[in-house]
Amino acid sequence: MQYITQNRHGYSVDFSPYFADRIACVTGENFGIAGPGTLYIIDAQPQGLLLNKRLEWKSSLFDCCWSEINDNIIVTCSGDGSIQIWNISADNAPVAVMKDHLQEVYCVDWTKRRNAPQHVISASWDKDIKLWDPQKGICLATYSGHENVAYCATWSPHYLAMFASAAGDGTIRFWDCRTPSRCLKIINDGRGEILHCDWNKYNKDVIISCSTDNILRCWDLRNAKIPTITLPGHQYAVKKVKFSPHKENIVASCSYDLTVRLWNIALPNPMLEVIEHHSEFVTGLNFNLHRPGQIVDCAWDEHVKVYSPMSLQM
Repeated sequence: MQYITQNRHGYSVDFSPYFADRIACVTGENFGIAGPGTLYIIDAQPQGLLLNKRLEWKSSLFDCCWSEINDNIIVTCSGDGSIQIWNISADNAPVAVMKDHLQEVYCVDWTKRRNAPQHVISASWDKDIKLWDPQKGICLATYSGHENVAYCATWSPHYLAMFASAAGDGTIRFWDCRTPSRCLKIINDGRGEILHCDWNKYNKDVIISCSTDNILRCWDLRNAKIPTITLPGHQYAVKKVKFSPHKENIVASCSYDLTVRLWNIALPNPMLEVIEHHSEFVTGLNFNLHRPGQIVDCAWDEHVKVYSPMSLQM
């Protein structure tokens, strides 16, 4: 199934944690370089992917993440340095706009636990990570230390207050949100800019990263001097990487080489499948929490695609 984001180039996609058939996709005009952005809410129906709602922002939108406590709330971030909170059941304007970053905001992530304080973290080209209270619309803390663009910030699914950040300085940094003045740990890759990272959902000590050197690397936090697994195969920089929420060893990645690749990190030959169904950079992907083996991705070719790779059906 596919949906065309006419004249809007995709940056990120996220399946709803509440509804198996609902997807959010954020986009930008002119490949995100200049112009407005659009948030698409798309529903998968028997007849295909259908538009539920289209929400406009004055600047390109780079990332999105659903709330864990309200099925209508979603957070996005944009090139004008702001973060938007939307209620898709309400008006077409954000219910809150939060701004404290000095440059583009490239990543947002909502707290993964419904019984925990609800916070959002953001990563920006100003090199900082920030913690937000989305209900009050205020910045609670700033986490400084990266020496280049911060591309990614992601909450640990295991440790209540811990998150990881990845940046153009080739490091992954680990933080306790309660102590912004002190970084807990630094993984120094040093072989390229780290564009994204993701926690293993079944092993609290494992995280995976992807880099501009075209390679994915798994790290064990207990001994992170060298990667435990290295996954070459992409021909250009890897934009996003995700661990499966259903199987400990399954990984999906998307790249500027126009492909999505599936991996099983437990196998001697870990690459399972190469998917070539886009004609431009593939910039976003995610697993469906409700349907094991189903993936959504988006690309600069203005296409959002939902599919079930053959390698994940075994």
